[in-house]
Amino acid sequence: MKLVSCGDSWAWGSELCDPNVTPFKGELVPHNEHYKPANMEYRLSHRYANLLANKLNAELVDLSLCAFSNESIVRTLIRWLAMNNYLDGSKDTSDLLIVIGWTSPERREHLYSGINKQNLGNEIPGICDANLEPWTFVGPWALDVDYPEYDERTKDFMKLYIELFWDVKEYIMRYYSSVVMMQNLLSNLKIKHVMYQSFYHNPMSGPRQWNTQLYKKKILDMVYRHDAAIWNCVNKETFLLKDSETPTFKDYIVSKVNNDIEKVFYAWHPNELGHKYWAEFLYNQLVEKKLI
Repeated sequence: MKLVSCGDSWAWGSELCDPNVTPFKGELVPHNEHYKPANMEYRLSHRYANLLANKLNAELVDLSLCAFSNESIVRTLIRWLAMNNYLDGSKDTSDLLIVIGWTSPERREHLYSGINKQNLGNEIPGICDANLEPWTFVGPWALDVDYPEYDERTKDFMKLYIELFWDVKEYIMRYYSSVVMMQNLLSNLKIKHVMYQSFYHNPMSGPRQWNTQLYKKKILDMVYRHDAAIWNCVNKETFLLKDSETPTFKDYIVSKVNNDIEKVFYAWHPNELGHKYWAEFLYNQLVEKKLI
């Protein structure tokens, strides 16, 4: 069996570093720390995708990447399916199990040739090559971080986009469309899959302030009626925890420790215990749904 893991930094395993090499100091770990050999080995042995693959005795195909938007997740997965001859129906899909961790809806990507491509470090070999396709990722952090790989035009564009074009009625529709399109594609290809929401990013706040119910009230409930109808097309059997009291990865692992978030989090991402809880949850869901 091939386990295909898709998502953003939560699936990638950000902040999972060997405490003997990069101890947690209460703030976000610099991204380059992840590429120290000991930290790379540590991350791969503690993130939920690898833990789940071990439980399933499956080969892991990792398509996750930090800062990915939902469009990035869709684009990368479709490309992988096409490159491995699963899209045209000529190849047996019975050996595949795809797990998609959707990111917060407001993120977006843009293809922009003005980026200094040599400074882009995030890649998925053969699938997402920064030297061939320089994608910019726009999220709530965009105005607070100085990216050396972005020229001034890129930074001006990101600021303009966020200030004038970043609207809930636009990005929620993109989010719903991505979920339904991928659900229908994988179902039509008879590919076993589950998906879930990693978190909802309340603007101008960190994970300790994220409140899914508040996000729902201020963001999700503001969409047009026809957009909400699209959400109703999302299958609860494959979209795990949909509309539950703990509808996200973040909410679920925090609930496991009586809402003491410090027990399952580093600065912005789940810690080892959080990944362990999530791997166990996914495994139990796959067994219950008879997908393994």
